[in-house]
Amino acid sequence: MSLSDVANEPFISLKPGYDLREMPDAVMRQAGLNFRFVFEGDNLAVIPNLIRAGLGIGFVPAITWSTAMESFRRS
Repeated sequence: MSLSDVANEPFISLKPGYDLREMPDAVMRQAGLNFRFVFEGDNLAVIPNLIRAGLGIGFVPAITWSTAMESFRRS
C-alpha cells in the first residue's frame, strides 16, 4: 500500500498535538498528501475499536491494538 492509497482511505486518528498524530502527518506532508480524517479523538483506546468496526484505517501502537483485541474477544 502506498501513501497515495492511504490518502484516499477514511482515516481515524488522535487529534493534532499527540506524537502518534504528528509523525504520520509529517510523513504525509513531505509526500504532498493529506489524510481524509473521519474521526479525530483524545482517547487512544477508542481508535482500535473504530478501526475494527470498519470505519477507517489508522496507526495504533501494537500494545494498544493487542489490548483492544483481547478485550474484544472477552466480550
